[in-house]
Amino acid sequence: MVSSEGGDAGDQPVEDKQVIPDDNIFQYEVEPGEDDKIIRIMVEHVQSKQKVTVRCYRYYSPNNRYLSVSTSTDEPQTESYMTFTLAVNFYVNEINYMVLSNGVILLGSQLTMTSRQKTFSIAVSRAMFPSAHLVAYCIVHGEVVVDSVAFFVKDTSLKKPQILLNYGKDFKRDTIELIGRGPPGGYFYAGCTDYEYYIRGALPYPNEQKVIHDLLNYDTSSQGPYQHTWWQYTWEWEKTVFFNAPTIGMDTNTTVESSGLVIMSDINITINQEFSPCNRSLGLGICPSSRECYELRRRCDGIVDCLDGYDEIACPLAPEKRYRPRPDELYTLFWNSRFTDDSDMFWVSSYIKQIGQGEVRIEQKELMNQMVWGAVFMHPDQGLFLCDENIQHDTTRDFFVTVENPDFIRRGEQVGLRLDIYNFWDQPLEVLVMLHGDDDYRFINVEDFGYARSYNPRETAGDVQAMVSVPPGLYIYLLLPIVAKIDQGEITVRISTFNILRYDYEEIPITVLYDGVVGRVRHTPYLVDLVNTGSLMIPDLKIPISERFFDPEARDLLYIPGSNEAKLHVYGDLVSPGMFEDHLHSGNTAYAYHDSAEGYLFDFAVNLQTLNYLYTLNLLETEKLNTALEYMQTILARQYAYMQDDGSYKLFRRTATSCTRITAMVLRTLHGALTSQWAETLYVPVEILNRMALYLVSQQDPLTGAFRETAEHYYDRSFCPNTTDFNGNVHEWHIPITAYVTIALSQMTRITSAARQKSVTASTRGAEYLAQKIDKITDPFQMAIASYALHVTRHSARAAAFSLLQKMQRKSVCGDRRLQVNSCIGRRKRLREIQRKESTTSNSNTNEISIRMWRTLSWQRPTLFSCIWKTTITLDQFPS
Repeated sequence: MVSSEGGDAGDQPVEDKQVIPDDNIFQYEVEPGEDDKIIRIMVEHVQSKQKVTVRCYRYYSPNNRYLSVSTSTDEPQTESYMTFTLAVNFYVNEINYMVLSNGVILLGSQLTMTSRQKTFSIAVSRAMFPSAHLVAYCIVHGEVVVDSVAFFVKDTSLKKPQILLNYGKDFKRDTIELIGRGPPGGYFYAGCTDYEYYIRGALPYPNEQKVIHDLLNYDTSSQGPYQHTWWQYTWEWEKTVFFNAPTIGMDTNTTVESSGLVIMSDINITINQEFSPCNRSLGLGICPSSRECYELRRRCDGIVDCLDGYDEIACPLAPEKRYRPRPDELYTLFWNSRFTDDSDMFWVSSYIKQIGQGEVRIEQKELMNQMVWGAVFMHPDQGLFLCDENIQHDTTRDFFVTVENPDFIRRGEQVGLRLDIYNFWDQPLEVLVMLHGDDDYRFINVEDFGYARSYNPRETAGDVQAMVSVPPGLYIYLLLPIVAKIDQGEITVRISTFNILRYDYEEIPITVLYDGVVGRVRHTPYLVDLVNTGSLMIPDLKIPISERFFDPEARDLLYIPGSNEAKLHVYGDLVSPGMFEDHLHSGNTAYAYHDSAEGYLFDFAVNLQTLNYLYTLNLLETEKLNTALEYMQTILARQYAYMQDDGSYKLFRRTATSCTRITAMVLRTLHGALTSQWAETLYVPVEILNRMALYLVSQQDPLTGAFRETAEHYYDRSFCPNTTDFNGNVHEWHIPITAYVTIALSQMTRITSAARQKSVTASTRGAEYLAQKIDKITDPFQMAIASYALHVTRHSARAAAFSLLQKMQRKSVCGDRRLQVNSCIGRRKRLREIQRKESTTSNSNTNEISIRMWRTLSWQRPTLFSCIWKTTITLDQFPS
């Protein structure tokens, strides 16, 4: 429905019904009347009843002189011409025009007017991509008359290059050849991603949509062409369509401003009259048609103050109307192990030869993934190009073999290798499997009905052959038991498979270790105090080795006879033995493997604390620092995968609810990264910390001040909510989680705005709650963490809490002395005892390993113990 004001039609609306075309873009032309002031266009969808209203205001000219620029080229593209038409309602000799794009004036010229209308054309170059303006103006009797049009330019050469896959040079599919065809003298860079990632919008390489909108950001100060973005469930994911747009300016000033230009002239081009009451120095602007004033501070506030709407003309787009890229939808993906396969082998680059083609040979790993290839072409003169079409690639071979095996085994351990044989051909295959013999291992024979003797199996040396049949499109697996014949070292098991399609050869390295002492695999810390004791015998490292390695009627052995190696790690002060590998993680420090938020947090924190420790002692090497920081950046990205929109963290990705304890742990650790020496490298936005802090504050009980665990289970038993008082009654007081969250919130010095204020209030209320319950706690851990929470919050009850905690300490047999690592025996008596044991040990039938730590300065308090020691002790003198 179209209505106008000020014209011949008056306020009588004109209603018209149109059918929506197939492309869902409705275009409607309105021809204004000669005296129309305002035209209102209302569009209503018949079924959904949704309405949109557009107001069009008359262009202001004090002498009613108008210039119009239009184009008949709906889809301009490079390497072609674009036709424009200039029309005026007055006589003028010349009209100037210019073409600008990305803030740069590309072309300027003049047109001689022999009539009131003139049609001309310009060549469209790649410099106009992706959008450009044509601005036409003339000067008539001291008045500047101007008009402009914005248009989108499609770059026809952007997607001219091609990428192809050549499978003909290796029918076994062990290698493939990637061919890039583009401008000679350039380079092409190709990569691929998993098909499931691709169809959900997670692209690792740029596409045409990204390039267009990135270049449009360089010209945000000017009005661009009309655009609409479609979300598509195809390979394109999203696509923006563009339309030519006339100027949104209402007079000379706003027209020039919306075109991205600034007028510098001594001609009077303003709309202000000679005696206008609207003084801009007083913050007032003039409405051209009504001569009324409006406040400049209310310009572009979304509310029309002028009758002609001048205060809302040439305003920047509202945030909700700007282009926002469609987010990926990886959350709809059911996660499985193949999405973590290494695809770095497919990231390649090559020089494009003079024939316009470059080839790269790529070795494929044995994967079964659907990949999508994309490429970027760069030329020193011609610039950026993209491949015309992304191509899909199946990494699955017609025939291949994989082997599953452990990386480490113990001496004498029997291990089964799983040999998977895949046949993706359309015919059945007869496969010959050959197990190559070696002196380092033997094959174990499985008797009839699957029976095998565990302690004395029948072994086979030399090569072993077997023939198996694999149906088409299926796979079979074989279990191959072996036993190592070396005491320590590395064995390499060799397996070959033969068929008419392909020969597959596998080498499986396995490291053989000694069994060592039972129960010493896990990480067991022990504090060594060399401040109060000059030397110390550490019980956990004093391991008696008897000649008899088994106990009667006991199945497990005390040790494996012949083990002649021991490994010792000395942890300096409170952290770790330094970077004994490229980076630290739960596997090489605690022999614990994980796939959880807490595990990745441990990997991040142990590296951060170790780097801080080494930096303090001036022992940090630059190479190890860079390696550790790079690893920590990858761990930080994995850590964010467990974060929810409200700032909370889940312990596992598939759990239904978030975990308060994990959220508090992440908050403390990331805050430590933000305050560390490497805050710029380990970039942690403060907004993320604010969100986590606000989430923790929201979990506080508004009445009592206690915090509650939101997870379905208490994954750490120490944080169970129950507390037993001195009368034996059990209460659900949530002491551990309240204390831990209070500690975390009280230490947040970098959070800002409302999160900072609410965190201070929440930590104070949490400390008050703990102070009320502190004299009723009987559990040492709950008392310890509550006392520490009162200490960090500087609560008045912290001294009383530590007094209660001190009463819970365990006493040694000597009475009042604390049982840490100090001995109840005097220093001299202890040394004499050590010497006596050493003298008697050399003459006894029992050998033992004795490790002593001596302090050089007995009566001076040392600084941080900075010894970082990892050694191997060989004990060849002990009997097998």
